[in-house]
Amino acid sequence: MGFRSCAAGYQLFRQQALAEALLNSRRNYEFVISSVAYDANNEALRSCLKTTGVPDFETTWGELFDGRAGFKVWHHQDWVNWVATHGSGGEWDNWLDWVKNRYGYGGPCPRCRTSGR
Repeated sequence: MGFRSCAAGYQLFRQQALAEALLNSRRNYEFVISSVAYDANNEALRSCLKTTGVPDFETTWGELFDGRAGFKVWHHQDWVNWVATHGSGGEWDNWLDWVKNRYGYGGPCPRCRTSGR
């Protein structure tokens, strides 16, 4: 199943606009980040905006804007690995087992920034 660039691009643009609006509001936020978390193996999502001139939203999207809000991408696998590394006393073991069984997360991921459980 592919992702339509019009839908994916719209959501990213809307999210980035909201982040900029928050920074420019009267609430005096020091920083706002627009962030996307996704499965590192989801090539279809990563490249869904190719036809619009954005070959890889992970590395290119943030460069399109001259605003103050940052743009960060992280992988679901990174989050699972962070929890596995920083969880204490086994309190996350059931959840970690569940995501490993359901999604296969928990081992080394070639595109991820962390090593795995």
